Amino acid sequence: MGVSGRQGSGLYPSTTKDAGSSVVCQLCRHTHTRRPLRDDSGVKMKELLVFLLVGCGLAQCTILTKCQLKEQLEEAIDHLGNPGLGDSLEMQARIVCYVALTSGFNTSAVKEKKVDSTTWTLYGIFQLSDHLICSDGKTPSLNKCSKSCTDLLDSDISDDIDCLLETLIDLIKLGFLAPHWEEVGMMAKMILLHRECIEKKPSDYFSECRSAN
Repeated sequence: MGVSGRQGSGLYPSTTKDAGSSVVCQLCRHTHTRRPLRDDSGVKMKELLVFLLVGCGLAQCTILTKCQLKEQLEEAIDHLGNPGLGDSLEMQARIVCYVALTSGFNTSAVKEKKVDSTTWTLYGIFQLSDHLICSDGKTPSLNKCSKSCTDLLDSDISDDIDCLLETLIDLIKLGFLAPHWEEVGMMAKMILLHRECIEKKPSDYFSECRSAN
């Protein structure tokens, strides 16, 4: 999609000059308003609370704990040197909160979500879209992470984390110039601005985890 027509929406910066740092800075800090942002694109998302695969029916399913996921995210971000991700602990809290509410920390969760007139199938612990992140072999997909969606359903979530962080980093570094920035921005907004997670304080949310600040 083109890069015009969405500038100044509140989620995205108004110029390409500061696009890289502003997009996720606004997503993670969210200091300009205490309310969840509306989807200014007019896309209305209505969750279909139907899990197609929610148990451990798939091989190698794992149910992680909040602290286990925090630790793995923290290690991955530290390994990357926190390349412009802002307050990484706050971002971790929002991601982990989103995971708790959507996949329930189930590495094999598969769920449907209505996005405008399209139904996305969301895979794995981070509920990544078959229209954007991975390919199910049938649905037209951008497949940003060059992965089969079934690869996101095993107990090894290191590739899921890498895919998620790389997608966010592309948005940070390139802003409006990032490939398919509108779709990536929609996913980032869905994960980082969930209405039940935007006000989570890491010190409280991770109080039972070691080294929570």
